[in-house]
Formats: sequence, C-alpha cells, structure tokens
Amino acid sequence: MTTNSQRSNPINPNLITPNPIKPNPIKPKAFKARLLIQVALLLILALWSFLSSVGAEYGDRVITSRYFMMGAAALYAFLTPYLLFPDSRLPLYQLGNTMSAAILKHLLGRSSMLCLVPLAVTLPRLLTSPESFADSLIYAIQAILFLGSLWIIAVFRYLKTGERSQFWKESERGQILQQRLTVVLKTPVDAGSLPTLLETILITSMGMLIVAVGALLTASAGIYAGLFPAILLLTYAIWLIFVQREALPQYYRTNAFFREYFRTGLDGKEDPVSVNVEELWWVPRNLRADLLPVLMQMDRKIPSSRWIYAGHGVMWILALQQPGRSVMLAAWALFLVIHHIPMLITSGESILPAWFARWLGSPFHWIVIRFWIQMRWLLLIVVSIFLQQMIFGEASVSTQDLVVLLTGYLSVGAFAAYATGHHLRPSKSALR
Repeated sequence: MTTNSQRSNPINPNLITPNPIKPNPIKPKAFKARLLIQVALLLILALWSFLSSVGAEYGDRVITSRYFMMGAAALYAFLTPYLLFPDSRLPLYQLGNTMSAAILKHLLGRSSMLCLVPLAVTLPRLLTSPESFADSLIYAIQAILFLGSLWIIAVFRYLKTGERSQFWKESERGQILQQRLTVVLKTPVDAGSLPTLLETILITSMGMLIVAVGALLTASAGIYAGLFPAILLLTYAIWLIFVQREALPQYYRTNAFFREYFRTGLDGKEDPVSVNVEELWWVPRNLRADLLPVLMQMDRKIPSSRWIYAGHGVMWILALQQPGRSVMLAAWALFLVIHHIPMLITSGESILPAWFARWLGSPFHWIVIRFWIQMRWLLLIVVSIFLQQMIFGEASVSTQDLVVLLTGYLSVGAFAAYATGHHLRPSKSALR
C-alpha cells in the first residue's frame, strides 16, 4: 500500500518509488530572448492578417480562414513529430523520475507555436466584422476549437507511434512489407516509419474533413450548426487526454524509435547515417560515389530536404489565398532561388576542402555533381505547380510561366554549381 510520499512506478506497478520533489522549471539564458522572438512573430503575423483583410468582404475572410485551417491541419500532421522527437531532455526526465503530467506539459509547451501561429493568422480575419460581432465570435470560437483540438490530437497520437513502429520494424510482417515497398518504389523504405506516415495522412484528412463538414453545415443549417464538427473534435481530444494520462511508456518508446530513425544520440545530436551508393538510383553511376557525401552534408547541416518540403507547404498555403498570378510568380521565383542556398552553404572549406576535392576529381567533375544535385527537385516543382494550375486556374502561374521558372531554376543552379566549382581550380602561383 503506497503512502502520500510514495507512488507506483508506471512501467513496473510492483515497484514502489518515492515521489520526487517537484523541481523548479529549467529556464535557460536564451529563454527570455526566444519568448520575445515568438511573441514578436505572433504579433507580426496577426498584424499582417488584419491589414491584408481590411476592405475584403466578410464571406471572403471566412473562406480564407478555412483555407488557413486546412493548411494548419497539414502542418500539424507534418511538423509535430519533427518538433517533439527525439527529445534531448529525455535523460534529464529519466534521472529526475518525472511524472507523466510533467512530460505531457513539456510536449504541449514544446509544440505550442504550432497552435499559436495559425490562431494569430486566423483570428484577426474573423474578429473584424463590421456587420455582426456575434457571428464573428461564433466563427472565432469554431477556429479556436478546431485548431486547439487538432493540435492536442496530433501530439497525443504521435506519442503512441513508438509501440506500433517497433512492431512493424521487428516483426516478420513488417520485413515482408518493407521488401515489397522497396521493390515497388525503387528506394529503401523503413517499415517502422509506416505508422508515422499513416498518422500524417489521418491527421491531415481528419482536419480537412472537419473544416469541409463545418462549412457545409453552416451553409445548410446555420452558423451554430457549423460548431458541431469542432465540438466533436474537442470531445475526441479530451478523451485522448484522459486515456493517455500515463504517458511515460509511450514517451520512452517513441523517443527510442525516432532516435533510431533520425540517427540521433541521447544528446539530440545526429549520428553518422549509413546510406548505400546503390540507393541513388536517379544519379548516373559515375557520379554516385562523390555525390553521396555532398548530399548527406546538405541534409545534415541544414537539413535541406525538410525545409524544401516545408517550403512547398508554404507555397500551397499562399496559393489557397489566390493572391493573383503576379504574386504567385514572384513567390515561386524566390522559392526556386532559395533551393540553391544549401548547396552554397555546404561548399565551404570546412565541409569539402579544395585540396581534397581536387584529389577526388576535377573542378568540372564537381560542377556537374552540384548541378545534378539540384535536378532532384525538378519533378516535385513541376508537379506542385501543375496541380496549382489545375486547381486555381488563372490565379496561379501559367504554362509559359512554368517554362520560365524552370529555365531560371536550371540557370541559377548551373551558375551556383559553376561558382562553387570554379574556386577549386588551383591558382597560377600554386602551379609554378
């Protein structure tokens, strides 16, 4: 029988451990600066949202806010696991014998900006109605319920992925599925990542469906009926909170999986990644051996791939607002130029010394390699712009614009590759 000073261990109920003294929260020196930056960002986003909605019809504001909510659902689904796991504070919580409630509070606090940013963008558009403040308040409550509930659902559902990922990674069924997917997709697939992929699809679909059903009910049965889907989402979020109050086992398992998946140590730093040259099926064979380390450095230092994917998400959120062809053309041009920044960052002497690069190959060899690295994004760019053309029509960039953008992308890529490869040529004084 336990006393007030003792509690049962959540992993082994038969083991009685003393209740730890609740420590003061750790406040690093950069905490205040980070908090000020976050507050400033939220205020800037709120001000931009308010100013951009001035003069627009209130119905258009509501529609735009629904697009933002759909975009937030995709961000929750995509970014939540990357923000939460692997957790560098895991050893601290293990040593401190931290309770589940403190862990849940930490996870929600760590991902709070995921909820606050969409709220800062959405609410100023809904609370500035010159017609009816009551209707504005109902729409705002609907947005708050939706964004807050879906954020909690994303955190709690991803918290459970560790156990399911371990099963698929270690079981015979998972190994068979992994082999089949690798053959079909022509690229290595980790069976343990499938639960995370399914959660991403589920959360995105759930969020977009709730927004669509809410809009349909509002149009057919009135503004109060539109609250019903958001209330259902809130009910599900509350149920998850009560079901997963003892979150320690899931927290440790999920951390272990993502630490192995992202190849990170207990301190949160990335461990070396073992990738076979044969996995680069899209690269000519004579370039693979030298292209692989450059590609790994780009994804390790930035990481470039995750930021490019996030950038495409931002481009789709912008497209949903239908700002016009000129704005989308300028945004795509800027985004395509940003694609080449990781290559410039990873071309320094600290990553690839000039003498070592010259020993491996000629300057022209490295120019071709760095140009070819940028080719990997071409298909994603074309598909993304083409889908925007199909969905938004004249509000998106035209086919002629697509040709111009791709030509500019390849031209800038060739120039950046030449600039980073030309400095590898030995100087005249070195040749004497």
